[in-house]
Amino acid sequence: MVSKKGRSSNLSVAEKFDSSLTLLLEQKGSHTISVSAVCRNAGVNRSSIYAHHPELIAKVNQGSRKNILTSSDGNESAKKEDSAIQLRDLKRKYQALLTVCIELEAEIIALRKRAEFKKKN
Repeated sequence: MVSKKGRSSNLSVAEKFDSSLTLLLEQKGSHTISVSAVCRNAGVNRSSIYAHHPELIAKVNQGSRKNILTSSDGNESAKKEDSAIQLRDLKRKYQALLTVCIELEAEIIALRKRAEFKKKN
């Protein structure tokens, strides 16, 4: 799938399909989902799924929301804890990026002042 910026996604067809299936299951429930809808949402070719990924078709056909949405051990509290850890990590990364942006902005200002000074002299 090509993103809006023209770069191709690093996700495999199976990963895109699984993500799309999970999203649609959360939104619509297991009884209203078709392979076509999942493929359309994932931006993958339906015939490619049928030809190369029959295991993905089985996931849609079985309609088992529990198998797809829960973690391998099925422990909901562990899943929430993992989400909290991921959120905390993302906040740290955001803060680090924000700090870098502020530092770069200060460096740009200093370079502009130096350039102006050199023009005057």
